[in-house]
Amino acid sequence: MGQFALGIRSLLIKGAVFFVMAALLAWTLGGALWPRTPQVAVGPVTFAGGQYELQLSQSLVSDCTGWQIVRTGTAEPIAAGTAEDCVISVNGPNLSDDVLQVELRCAGNRLVRVRVDASGIAVVERLRVDATANPD
Repeated sequence: MGQFALGIRSLLIKGAVFFVMAALLAWTLGGALWPRTPQVAVGPVTFAGGQYELQLSQSLVSDCTGWQIVRTGTAEPIAAGTAEDCVISVNGPNLSDDVLQVELRCAGNRLVRVRVDASGIAVVERLRVDATANPD
């Protein structure tokens, strides 16, 4: 082999060793080389013969916390937030009158109310709230 080929081979070996060591360090510290979306599941709540959970996830691009409601065992959410729904606080999930209800207070004085009926159909209401009103 020529000197150039030996130099390239040496660089490839050093790069592979570096990548493996970085992956091991990240794994040891409890992380990963590529960031994943931080996600929290609230629930599950048993309702109408199924289990539902509220999933909150922090965006990697912005400071916004998104939301979705999923029925356990299904891949698709039955209700999900939009780009404007930056969650600040959550009230629920609450069960009353054969309805599963979640209230999400969002940035910009907005309130998102999600109601799931016994058949699993979700109704999402987006409301403006008075900034001076007491949230309790």
